[in-house]
Amino acid sequence: MRTPRREPSNGQPPRLAAAVAQITSTINARQPETNVLKALRDAQVLCEEVGGQSAGELQILVQQLNTVLDAWQRVWPRMGQQQDFRLAVSREAELWSRRLLAQAKSPERVG
Repeated sequence: MRTPRREPSNGQPPRLAAAVAQITSTINARQPETNVLKALRDAQVLCEEVGGQSAGELQILVQQLNTVLDAWQRVWPRMGQQQDFRLAVSREAELWSRRLLAQAKSPERVG
């Protein structure tokens, strides 16, 4: 029985997951807007790097995350002071981090 191959990742999904988790940490630590925006930018830069080096399901996931990060960066200056918004972004970033880690561990789907 053949074991399914993993997508080549060069450890990128865990690095990206850590960058996204940093968004959660920054928000939860109630750091200033500039720090949150920096965490968002840093994650997006890494997201673009990983997206260019990935394929298949990982590439789709990273493209979706890139869209989310872009939206958060555009909305943060206007909504970042609202506790409900901060909490929502923090929770969603945590979910994205988990998805990336799960993707890194799952075999590539054949078919």
